[in-house]
Amino acid sequence: MAKYFYILNHRFLPTPYSHRFFVEKFGKGFAYHGYEVKLVERAGEIDGPGFLMTSKVPFFFYWNDGVKNIRRNFFMLTREIFKALKLDWFEAFCTHFEKRALAEIAPRMISQNVVLIAWDWHKEQAFIDSLGVPTIYTNDYYYSGPRDTEKKAWQAFYGGHPDRALPIRFLADYDPARVGDLADSERNIIVSYVGERRYALDWQGAFKDRSDCAIIPTPPYIEESKRIYIYQHTLISLGLGAPGNIANGVVTERVFEALAFGSICISNHPDAPAATDGVALYAPSLDDLVRKVDYFSKNPLEAKKIRERGFAFIKADGTYSHEAEKFIALAEAQKKRT
Repeated sequence: MAKYFYILNHRFLPTPYSHRFFVEKFGKGFAYHGYEVKLVERAGEIDGPGFLMTSKVPFFFYWNDGVKNIRRNFFMLTREIFKALKLDWFEAFCTHFEKRALAEIAPRMISQNVVLIAWDWHKEQAFIDSLGVPTIYTNDYYYSGPRDTEKKAWQAFYGGHPDRALPIRFLADYDPARVGDLADSERNIIVSYVGERRYALDWQGAFKDRSDCAIIPTPPYIEESKRIYIYQHTLISLGLGAPGNIANGVVTERVFEALAFGSICISNHPDAPAATDGVALYAPSLDDLVRKVDYFSKNPLEAKKIRERGFAFIKADGTYSHEAEKFIALAEAQKKRT
């Protein structure tokens, strides 16, 4: 019998394009374990066992198609106004429709033996539990103590419910069986970065005018094939993190992808080394970054050692296949307890 990793995009509980990039990559991890990834919008499209992932996202993001959208933006502005006024009515209004969507598909999930992976739903545990659907609560993984109050609450929830909650590490979207296949690829791009244009402007500026480097701030976005090509030919990749992620101990995919594609990763995130068993390097300043780049560009044997360690880490525990395996194991453990 076929088994599935469903991504819910219900009209009242969507997975918008920006978040779906991550969810699809996470879902591909299940594909390595025999699951078919399937986007569904209604209960009738759930036609076999597996997992269904949904995130607590307001209904108006259903219109989020990557371009300006008047309806979506109107509701986003309305939400911010209510928050600024410290009024809960609009948030409750959104949550009503989100719950309605889950209540609508819950009977079908139960009949098809589907486990719910519920991103950011721990705050509504009583409602989720009332549905009777086997559930794994999830959210970010923190490599150090988060500062944000809501993130602290998730960390406390996970710590208190290890049999029902599991954070997701952002890892590499890469086939574990192919890790290391780029070991001998030419590395004619000394430093590269493709990502958010606002991160670490001084780091980007130090290399953006060099002909042997590729610094591409986004948006606008480039084709995925071009992004992959850059990774495949980069010696040193800048693993830049958002200030909020740095403050809360969240290490994102950019760090792990660099290692999977055979680059040395130098990051402005102090938790990057801990997240990669010491393989990714932390540079506390621009001067330190420049020194590291100069050293590895002039010492190919030392660079090769770091790259080989990167391959070993990714192959052992650095892909979404590894993360999917943990969710599958937790679901099996839950099933045995019932």
